[in-house]
Amino acid sequence: MLHRCAALTVALATTGALAAPALAADGPSVKGVGFTTTLPSGWSAHTRTTSGQKQYLWGSPGTKVNILGIPGRGGIGVTALVQTNAALKRQLRGRVPTDPVALLVKIVGVPKGATHLRGLDKAHAATLAGVKAGTATLTYTYKKRSIVQTDVVALRGGKAYFVEMDVDKTGTAKGEAALKSIAAAWKFS
Repeated sequence: MLHRCAALTVALATTGALAAPALAADGPSVKGVGFTTTLPSGWSAHTRTTSGQKQYLWGSPGTKVNILGIPGRGGIGVTALVQTNAALKRQLRGRVPTDPVALLVKIVGVPKGATHLRGLDKAHAATLAGVKAGTATLTYTYKKRSIVQTDVVALRGGKAYFVEMDVDKTGTAKGEAALKSIAAAWKFS
């Protein structure tokens, strides 16, 4: 995410970007910096702080999600991060794009050592809780696993919201349904 800590947002539910039906968002409620959402039933929620930034790590039942947001085999991992425009400006060493699609393309990354990257060139506009966002679905190989990663980036109130879903390719439909559920329950505060 965001060069492995980057990706947060989108009402994929309203864009049709995710074909799978949403899972019921009847699990734990999450209150983050500037947002709230509800996770699917049985999901775990962990928060870690690195360099003063909170990273929200959410995993499907029985799944551990590593600090890169990648779940254990067979699981689904969703990671969220909120950054101020000032922090992004320092990270990018200059101007922060005001278009969420352009920002997504500039900052979304995959783990060091990943190969066979495809899809970032297909980034497009979406919304998250009524806010303009950018989204893209990437595929890559990491540690002999074929991973599907969907990233969403929204800009609101001087902050960038990144949401990222990672899943083994065989679990793509379930991963998309989980992300759709989390996005549908998303509210900015």
